Amino acid sequence: MTESYTALESKMESCDKIEEKLPKINEQWFIKLSKKEKYAAASYLDYLADMNCYGNEQQKYESAMLAYTAESKDKHDLEEWFSSARVYRSPEFENTFSKLDISRLLHWYKQHGELKPFDIVQFLQQYPEFQQH
Repeated sequence: MTESYTALESKMESCDKIEEKLPKINEQWFIKLSKKEKYAAASYLDYLADMNCYGNEQQKYESAMLAYTAESKDKHDLEEWFSSARVYRSPEFENTFSKLDISRLLHWYKQHGELKPFDIVQFLQQYPEFQQH
């Protein structure tokens, strides 16, 4: 399990180094989203971009962790992983995300090919509600 975690960590670091600027989504369905909804949508796109980059390594680590947990009955690492590997973090964010219609977002994502990791703050600052005045 340690070997697969090291490989995942290494790949995550290399993915951080290849961040690209995600262009502004100018489609009305996105522009009309509230500030919280834009943040939730951007977080989901960020998750998809990360999975494009290091998803294979993450799957190997998760498989190794499941095998370890099944054999050892030690659930600590697995429970810690589940709590940190989610797209949303807070109850408020989870509520916003659960109300978000991601069908248009997924359609946009599929039309634009594989996303590279991007800076979520830089992406959101392209919209007026995220610009500091």
